[in-house]
Amino acid sequence: MQRRAVAVSVAFFVLIAAASYTLIATAEEPTITLEDPDYELSEGESFTVGGEAYTVTGIEETEDEDDGTMTFAGSIEWVEEDVETSEMWEDGDTVAIGGTVSSMGEEIEVTEAWADGEIVEVDGTDWEVQIDDDDEPTSFTLVEVLDRQAIIDADPNATEIVEEDGEEFVVVEEDGEEEQVEADEYFDPETQSYSEGDLLRYNDQTVMVTDVTADDVTLSWAWEVQLDDEAEEPTSFTLVEVIDRQAILDDDPDAQNETVEVDGVESVIVNNETVPVDEYFDEPLTVNYSEGDSFSYNNQDVTVSEVTPNDVTLTWIQDETRTEDLQQGGMIELADGNEYLTFFPGSNTVMLTMDTTSYDQQVEAQQQFGDRVTGLTYTIVTSLIFVFSLIAFAFLPSRY
Repeated sequence: MQRRAVAVSVAFFVLIAAASYTLIATAEEPTITLEDPDYELSEGESFTVGGEAYTVTGIEETEDEDDGTMTFAGSIEWVEEDVETSEMWEDGDTVAIGGTVSSMGEEIEVTEAWADGEIVEVDGTDWEVQIDDDDEPTSFTLVEVLDRQAIIDADPNATEIVEEDGEEFVVVEEDGEEEQVEADEYFDPETQSYSEGDLLRYNDQTVMVTDVTADDVTLSWAWEVQLDDEAEEPTSFTLVEVIDRQAILDDDPDAQNETVEVDGVESVIVNNETVPVDEYFDEPLTVNYSEGDSFSYNNQDVTVSEVTPNDVTLTWIQDETRTEDLQQGGMIELADGNEYLTFFPGSNTVMLTMDTTSYDQQVEAQQQFGDRVTGLTYTIVTSLIFVFSLIAFAFLPSRY
């Protein structure tokens, strides 16, 4: 009798579990669709809102490794025009300005450009400019230019330079056998690498690498910012040419490579004679600017807007590229002042709409569906627990 009752109960709970599973298996999860969105866009497509031109710069699809859920995201880009930008210089900062400056009544060109592959002379040596092969390079390398034929002529074991599959080799004969050595390995030219912001000595000037593009390198004279910290309300400041004393000493074979103090005067020892540094080094050029003056800096015409005893503020007007990320179901405010809901129907399209009511209702329907599936899943699990428990109880030994 006990086991008969258990069998009826087990059948009842199995029926409940089977019915719940059937409901889960046959139910269709509601999908979200947007009817008549304000904008339906693909990656790279542009659109205009409130007079502002936007471009969809990316749409990405990511799969969750745990549950396989697909997540969509993207980004848009636009150019904001006539943005006031500022930068602050402090006393003692090293900066580089371009174009032409006026010093001591003389107009001086303080910027030079090197093209990729150009041969330039630095410290009496010829170098080839090689810009890094990147989409947006920030550095370059100077490769020593060698008289390769003269080097081969001076090597009794080297015969000629040959090219195979676009690569150069030097034919070297040793013990009666010929061997091909890669040209770069054989000649081993000296290299010097520089990045934006680095200083180097060129044409007896200390210059700064101010810009590197795929086509050329821009160099500008380096200057030290000097402020009059004793003035209560200064309105001007001075740029003093940076002189690389150590580089000058290293290049002078007659001078010791460091300065010394003799009778309280900083000096240079040249051919065993003491020369004060003020006499040994050329007097640096100076340029003065006052509030309201303009000059070229970082490829911009900047204006001195404020001078204090501690710093200088430069301002300029430029166009700036703005970027904002797009998230599934997120909101974004565009130039017309309205907020738009972002929706990705697939991996190649993004929709923008101001009508959030329909979207919110569909999201709520999905959440309700998920809640019901979760409830049915708990029902299946609970029913099966009861089934196994009843079967186990049915086989317990009777006390009577």
